[in-house]
Amino acid sequence: MGNDNIAGDDLQKGSGGLFPVIFFAVLFAGTLSFCGCSSFGSRLTSADHQVRAAALKEIKDLDAKSRGKAALRMAGIAGNKKSKVRDYALDALEELGASSVAAVPRLINVLNDYSVSFRVSRILGKLEPATPELVAALKNTDFAITNAVQQILAARGARMVPALVAALAGADPLLKKNIAQTLGYLGPAAKEAVPALVRLIKEDNGDAKIWAGMALGKIGDPAVDWLLSALDAPDPAVRADAAKVLSGMFPPPTRTISRLLAAMKDESVEVRRLAADAVAVYALSSQEPLPENSIAVLLPFLKDTDVKMRYAAISIMGSFASGNSEAFAALTAALEDPDAENRICAAGQLKKLGASAREALPALLKSLKSETRCVRAWSALAIITIEPALQSRTDVADSLQKAEREACLRTMPRIEPLSMEILRPDTDEAGNLKMPE
Repeated sequence: MGNDNIAGDDLQKGSGGLFPVIFFAVLFAGTLSFCGCSSFGSRLTSADHQVRAAALKEIKDLDAKSRGKAALRMAGIAGNKKSKVRDYALDALEELGASSVAAVPRLINVLNDYSVSFRVSRILGKLEPATPELVAALKNTDFAITNAVQQILAARGARMVPALVAALAGADPLLKKNIAQTLGYLGPAAKEAVPALVRLIKEDNGDAKIWAGMALGKIGDPAVDWLLSALDAPDPAVRADAAKVLSGMFPPPTRTISRLLAAMKDESVEVRRLAADAVAVYALSSQEPLPENSIAVLLPFLKDTDVKMRYAAISIMGSFASGNSEAFAALTAALEDPDAENRICAAGQLKKLGASAREALPALLKSLKSETRCVRAWSALAIITIEPALQSRTDVADSLQKAEREACLRTMPRIEPLSMEILRPDTDEAGNLKMPE
């Protein structure tokens, strides 16, 4: 018995002695693990290239959880503007690849830092599983972040369309607008989004509606079937939306022109004006000419009671004037339009014709007597373009002095943006036109 008690006492003493040993062993192992992680993170951002390279190589042997923790730590360093090892942290994130998904929220917040945004965008662009978080980030109020996210999503192409369209359901106005913008950046690749963008145009009255229309314009031909159908819609607002989208396509597709010419006679003033704008955009920006029968359609609009319709008809007529005597005569007659803006437009169109517009010189010289400074300046500019020798005439030279020229410049973006520099050469220090000796 005595021996048994002694053995029992020794066992209790032995067991009691094991508990501190086990506790400290576990604590030591945990400390080693922590130090190992800390050391691993330090090696990833070490100034020694060989140390970094070895650590980057070891990343591939880590388990998924450890790689995720490493990614979070590297993202924290990348977001610290005061850190001197941000580039090394970004190197590690790129090496971590798909494991960097754990750090996506942190990385998105770094996109507003210009110094690293390009590299962060590249990392995020490779993370396909990050799509939901990137789409959600489009409602961020920081423009730098949302713009960078839009570029990342747009670079992925058509495969992003389903996620973007799905996010429109129940989205707030800012998110709707930014999604519409992103679909616009995708261009024709976003053709599957046409129905969703059409719904957005019909249902929204804010910025999202505007950007949805612009997106349809960027998508281009895939949206044309809806646009042509919308031009026949009973609701004038829908017809106006369609005409507006077409005017923003630069140029509208050729197959829409006959419908747009017909829409210029719409009962709605807004539809008529927007359709005329679209035809004018086509005339100015398309490599394909307007149908020859367009002249007969357009001529009556030069006498329209709506000043804006006359303006559109004048700007379009310039496309025909070089080869059609009827169009040229109508354009020359527009120099006497009751509205000064329209007379300026007529002079600008005649100027584009150059020497072939010589028969318009009498009408242009008569316009130099206008009470409107811009009309005089544009008429003089057209005159010296058609016949350079006439710049020595007093009335022409007077109309191109500094004050008149500055007035002309203010209207330049609406008439002929490329003429901005034409008015500046050959002037003295005071800004007056130099006369030939």
